[in-house]
Amino acid sequence: MNKDNTVGHVFAFPFIFGFVCFSLIPVCISFYYAFTNYSLGSKTAAFIGFKNFLRLFQDEVFLKSLAITLKYVLISVPLKLTFALLVAYLLTRPSRMVTFYRSLYYLPSLVGGSVAVAWCGNSCLPAKVCSTACWPTWT
Repeated sequence: MNKDNTVGHVFAFPFIFGFVCFSLIPVCISFYYAFTNYSLGSKTAAFIGFKNFLRLFQDEVFLKSLAITLKYVLISVPLKLTFALLVAYLLTRPSRMVTFYRSLYYLPSLVGGSVAVAWCGNSCLPAKVCSTACWPTWT
């Protein structure tokens, strides 16, 4: 093992450690519990096979939420992706209006911050402080 490999292993270790601890082990434990009748209070888990999945697919609430999720995935995601690609095309194509499109696209972030500052200023500060300290008087 040479020095370059050691450096690569040192840099890769935090990711591998985090992946194993926070992704791989929980997925494996969840897979195990999916086929058992386990309760948090008990210390043993009885193997019941696919009974949990059969009960899940007979539940009306689960079937309704599954239908709503499928509608979202099949309708909303492609529409949002199409709109995002259209906006990206408009912002990158050579045109005389590209500066206007970019400004129009960026405008909501400016307005949103201004509204947040105005709302916070009006609700957090007393009216007398805001009217005398923030705004100049021309009399």
